[in-house]
Amino acid sequence: MTDEPTPHSRVADRIIRSRGEVPFSQRMDGGNDAQAYVAAIISEGFPHMGFSVFCKDGSRHGFLYHNLENIELKDGNHGSYLKLTHRGKAATLRGHHLHDIFNGIMEHTLQAIYEFDPAAYPDVKEEDAIIDWIHIDDVNQHNEADNDSQ
Repeated sequence: MTDEPTPHSRVADRIIRSRGEVPFSQRMDGGNDAQAYVAAIISEGFPHMGFSVFCKDGSRHGFLYHNLENIELKDGNHGSYLKLTHRGKAATLRGHHLHDIFNGIMEHTLQAIYEFDPAAYPDVKEEDAIIDWIHIDDVNQHNEADNDSQ
């Protein structure tokens, strides 16, 4: 037996993510546990109340399914775009192979979304789902600014 820590298995990584914690490799302290990048955690057959979005800048956003208003997936010039609105917030995710994530939202089995960070995960296969850009905008904040200027 050694005193060195053993890397988490995929099962352990999913358990960590299911508890809402950021896996070691996604933390901003530069840690990398050498796990492969996973764009989303989808729990087949186990619906949830909502899902978390983990951005590479360390921010985390929560979306409750019963407050989702619109969801759209379409292909664009730089990949696929998944757009959704949620009680005053508009989220846009850009990436590739996002159809399973869209289905996970529709079935309420999506648990978490992770923005890709090339510093933490240098080797991604082209056929893997990847979210390379996430933008979340507070629509209410813009409405308040418009009302203040009138």
